[in-house]
Amino acid sequence: MNRKGYMLMRYFFTSILIMSVYSIGFAQEKSGKLKMFFLLTANQKKIVLRDSLYINSFNETYSISKLKYYVSSFNLGSSAVKMNHEKYFLVSAANQENAILFENVPVDSYSTLSFCLGIDSMDNCTGAQSGSLDPINDMFWTWNSGYVYFKLEGNSSSSPADMNRIEYHIGGYKNKNIAKRKINVNIRSVDTLLSSLKIMPDKTTDVFIELNLDNLWNYASDLKISETPICVSPGETAMLIADNFESLFSIKNIIVH
Repeated sequence: MNRKGYMLMRYFFTSILIMSVYSIGFAQEKSGKLKMFFLLTANQKKIVLRDSLYINSFNETYSISKLKYYVSSFNLGSSAVKMNHEKYFLVSAANQENAILFENVPVDSYSTLSFCLGIDSMDNCTGAQSGSLDPINDMFWTWNSGYVYFKLEGNSSSSPADMNRIEYHIGGYKNKNIAKRKINVNIRSVDTLLSSLKIMPDKTTDVFIELNLDNLWNYASDLKISETPICVSPGETAMLIADNFESLFSIKNIIVH
């Protein structure tokens, strides 16, 4: 190859390299942030621990002293989006704000949003852990039973249990007693004109996901306080209650800023 041909070939490969680097850098820039806020409501008002009364669909009055649950495995469309630090996030009514930030989310318009309520079987088998899975969070049963995925505690005059207690500690990861549930959230429920969740370059999309406790009591299964005031171990009753989880969630609002 003569010198002229060599220079042309060198110029060609150098151009390809520059274009590739530019393309990679441009692709990396085309991302935005997603922040999910979890709202906890019942009877169309914010849940207040201990100081407020609610009525379920069977006209049973109750109060709440604890309400918390684990979320994980978030997906926008067919793409998984990962939390910045931990695999699981513990939503609690005791917190002032329950929010998760996802960075570097690919720019796109997403028509579906899903996540899981619960803990993977492997993480149940590992025993007590740190972070959101630390036993100090009061969501760990035993080394054999694993974690509580959803916890609701309170009182109700309809409860035949001592001190009118209501306690629902829902979990389980073995055989037929797997309480983990995938939650598909309907984006179109926000507004009839909204068909997608948009992630835009260098912007943050706030998504407000509401848990409406009214739907816990009768969806796939009826849950009457007078008949089942307490469920604190894996089993058939826990599975029936877990089947109601998907009905709890909807998107309240989406804001891009």
